[in-house]
Amino acid sequence: MNNQKTSIIVACFEADVGTKQEVLAGIEEEGGLVETVQEELKYVEKTLAERAAKQSALGTGIGIYKNQVAIAFNTQVGLANIEFEQMTARQTGQNAARYTKNKPFI
Repeated sequence: MNNQKTSIIVACFEADVGTKQEVLAGIEEEGGLVETVQEELKYVEKTLAERAAKQSALGTGIGIYKNQVAIAFNTQVGLANIEFEQMTARQTGQNAARYTKNKPFI
């Protein structure tokens, strides 16, 4: 049985409430489905994003550690982390949702 969820997974550890709200708002603006997961072990945002991408049937995960946000994609060739300079938390959410719809990033 496949335990992957058909939504963008947002994994958090000690996430800043405002940052988390902005990420979720960005996903919702683009019409994406989202599920949040509260991690109990301390991981940095990139590791959280990678773990989330592996859990998502859409292959898209976002990690939030305090006010730091990372995005990862589980592709056919493996995990891919994409770093955007000066991207806001909301834009991270928007780009995650856009990726699942094969739309260009903003």
